[in-house]
Amino acid sequence: MRKWLRYFAKTLGVFAFCFVIGSWIVAGILIAPAASKVTWPTGLAYSPKDVTFPATDGVKLKGWFLPQANSTSAVVLLHGVRANRDSMLARAFWLHDLGYNVLLYDARGCGESDPAVLSFGCYETRDLLGSLRWLQMRGMTKVGCIGCSQGAATVLLASGQLPLSVRAVVAEGSYATLRDTVDDHFRMHTRLPSGYFGALAVPMAEWKLGLNMDDVSPLHEIRKLKVPLFIIGGTSDDLAPPTGTHQLYDAAACEKNLWMIEWAGHTDFFSYAEDQYKQRIGDFLRSHLWP
Repeated sequence: MRKWLRYFAKTLGVFAFCFVIGSWIVAGILIAPAASKVTWPTGLAYSPKDVTFPATDGVKLKGWFLPQANSTSAVVLLHGVRANRDSMLARAFWLHDLGYNVLLYDARGCGESDPAVLSFGCYETRDLLGSLRWLQMRGMTKVGCIGCSQGAATVLLASGQLPLSVRAVVAEGSYATLRDTVDDHFRMHTRLPSGYFGALAVPMAEWKLGLNMDDVSPLHEIRKLKVPLFIIGGTSDDLAPPTGTHQLYDAAACEKNLWMIEWAGHTDFFSYAEDQYKQRIGDFLRSHLWP
């Protein structure tokens, strides 16, 4: 009997050791930078400016600026997690054609911006505030923010810090709370809630980031938003579920609009429903960014 107990104890010890090491690796993967080469497409009529500007904590960010002569209205575009600015190009072309200055940049740790751990919108708020400062210094008096997924969460997390130049916000596919979205990601990839597979990985990621997951909540911060808001969600989105999208909408105390796109998952809503997107968001921006 003692022999079997010793065997069981050793097996349990090996399993626990592997679980700890695996959790540490998973935690590192969760927040690892996602650097990538970003190249402007050839053969286009647009003439962007390559720009570099600091986030409010000094992290250097790379981006493109599409200027519009005789206009002080601008839109800043925020991409999703582990993506880069080129995922926002279709929106940039459309917005520039409408007459807006457009700034699209790589969030910290993404694309060609400085390496940094990913925080799912928390520290990325410093990137957004840096981009808004850069636009203000160039005379942009009316600015709209369009964020997708992590980019949307970033804007909402910055709700109480946005300067007066920001007149409109479009949030596409934002999560409601970081704890919820981590659980949704774990369920999608492992078919288990994060309380099982992420029992150690999540606390380790929190420790590496120096934050408490429960403090990262667009659902809480959105109450501080003072400018008109347009929320977009997909009725089949597993990573930013409709329940969370409706919670965000209900929590907002500003002028607000909600568009739930039938059958859409966690996808690029611009390409998924392009004609409706251009009509709805075009009208929304025009009513708040033009004189």
